[in-house]
Amino acid sequence: MGAVLLIDSLPTLSGPLAEALANAGHDVTVEHDGQAGLDRARSKAYDLIALDLLTSGIHGFELIQRLRTGFSTLRTPIVAYTDKVYPSDQREA
Repeated sequence: MGAVLLIDSLPTLSGPLAEALANAGHDVTVEHDGQAGLDRARSKAYDLIALDLLTSGIHGFELIQRLRTGFSTLRTPIVAYTDKVYPSDQREA
């Protein structure tokens, strides 16, 4: 199927999600840090980028902004998720 980049600092969450995506036939790459995820996204074309808004290194909203300024990631679909929601995050989203 497609190449998916998963950026999540918590292996307890990223592990099962990566496994489910791989079982569905996707080629999954996992990075546990925002900067590492950004570097990886710029080094290879992905069909989808999924990221935790509270990832370590670079906050999710800033990471999305940086991904949107890169030529190789400009049109790549991004799915953002989190297990914690704050009113300020809801407004920014």
